[in-house]
Amino acid sequence: MLVKDIMSKRVVEVLPDSFVQEAAEKMVRFNISGIAVVEDDVTYGVITMKDIFKKAIANRIPTDKVLVKSMMSSPAITIHPLDSIEKASEKMKKNNIKRLVVVDQKKSPKGIITAMDIVKNTQGMVDLMFETWVRPNWDD
Repeated sequence: MLVKDIMSKRVVEVLPDSFVQEAAEKMVRFNISGIAVVEDDVTYGVITMKDIFKKAIANRIPTDKVLVKSMMSSPAITIHPLDSIEKASEKMKKNNIKRLVVVDQKKSPKGIITAMDIVKNTQGMVDLMFETWVRPNWDD
């Protein structure tokens, strides 16, 4: 299965020079926990609710006074739409992250894939394997 088959095609973006407050408001509005930092159709990083809490809130830095570029994770860990979901899983594990921005060759954002997307879409395969191979031989 390929990344393009299960990724979310809606990419919520924020500019690097936006205030962190704007990023947080977008995350709340779209019910997401991370947002791509994009300028001129190029992905530069990602900022998450965790980043905001650890770097701003916990340090009592007002989110309406600090820029996204000072708190984002950069460079963004990205993946191509034609890569496998196994490769996406490996990148997430290696980098200890839960989402990847899906980009084309020009680093233009095309989607987002999360660890939960992978779990949801591979669970069906696990269930099918169980029903096909394990259950029929359960009493053997």
